[in-house]
Amino acid sequence: MWTDDQTAKLRELTPTGQSAAEIARILAKEFGFRFTRNMVLSKLLRLGVKLKNAKTDDAWKRPTRADPARPPRLPGRPKTLLIPKHLKSNAPDIALRPEPPVPTSAITIHELSMGKCHWPLGDPRTPEFRYCGMPTLTPPMRQTKYYCEHHHQIAWVPAPKRVRSTHAS
Repeated sequence: MWTDDQTAKLRELTPTGQSAAEIARILAKEFGFRFTRNMVLSKLLRLGVKLKNAKTDDAWKRPTRADPARPPRLPGRPKTLLIPKHLKSNAPDIALRPEPPVPTSAITIHELSMGKCHWPLGDPRTPEFRYCGMPTLTPPMRQTKYYCEHHHQIAWVPAPKRVRSTHAS
């Protein structure tokens, strides 16, 4: 339980720029009671007081968009598709295959139906978001009824070959 004297001393030490652990040590020396860093931080939180610590305030700031250390992302920059090493031998080479231009058949969600490609094009949070809309694959190639031939090759990557162990049980 914090006494009024302890709380007053805590308020007095808070703007000095010392850490919570340092304030706890000072309070422990003065009042002969073991204070911890967490006790100090909890009391400050209940009092609604923010600990001003110049050493850590700058270190924890996030870089802003205007920060020269982070270059802005260029629009239209090609995205690199990373494939895990264990899948590289079996995966089709889709990283080098260019994405076809937005088809003229691009459709909205209201026009989307079976038999039309469901591959999303663009950012779903923008009004320009569409679906491919090209005709889907037909039997006997059809393993899915949701994608056109191009998007089917991207979506369905073969599973890696399993190696069975020859250990006798």
